[in-house]
Amino acid sequence: MDTEPIVLAAADLRGGDVVALHGRLGAPDSCTFRGHEVHLGYRTPDGAILPSAVVLLDGVIVQAAGRLRRNRRTVWGGRLVHEALARFGRLLGLYSLPAGVELVCEASRVFVHEERIVHAEQHPTSLGIWVLPGSREAGLTAAG
Repeated sequence: MDTEPIVLAAADLRGGDVVALHGRLGAPDSCTFRGHEVHLGYRTPDGAILPSAVVLLDGVIVQAAGRLRRNRRTVWGGRLVHEALARFGRLLGLYSLPAGVELVCEASRVFVHEERIVHAEQHPTSLGIWVLPGSREAGLTAAG
């Protein structure tokens, strides 16, 4: 049974936090750290992913597109990282940036901003390895 996606107003989220964001729109489709900002991707009403649909700076939403599709909610969305980290498996490494920390766990990559989980995604099963931005050495290839 096909259902129409739920499209909600999002612009009024400006000034709110990641807890309000997850409550309204659910989990983002993507996450990117750019300088001190966190750019979260959500789908527009026509289904296209807008990579900077919501932007967080210092824990506050500073930019939000007018209308976005709602995604499913997750139990970890907006929670403090120490409350939910165990559900992602053993911590294998981390990558610290001005906007936050990317944690590499056994089962997921977890993006943390101002101590709150903003996004998590499962590891791709086809590669079997993760290469974090900035961690790849010159000359390193997929063959080794």
